[in-house]
Amino acid sequence: MNKHAANLTLAILIIIIPLLGFPGTWKSFFVIILALASGIISFRLYRQDLTKNLKLKNESKSTTYVDNLNEKDFINH
Repeated sequence: MNKHAANLTLAILIIIIPLLGFPGTWKSFFVIILALASGIISFRLYRQDLTKNLKLKNESKSTTYVDNLNEKDFINH
């Protein structure tokens, strides 16, 4: 199960748990644990997408047309 599917499953469980008839403390416990798990998965997905976008942005800078760069920019590459 990938992270997106796990996050969707946790969201559905968070919606269903209050309807299952658990006592209040159990219900609160399950909802808090599932919400924390969903938050952690979401944060990891966000970081994964962020690092992927940064890698793509860095790869898009190429020195193919070196003549168009300033000497200062060329040294930084």
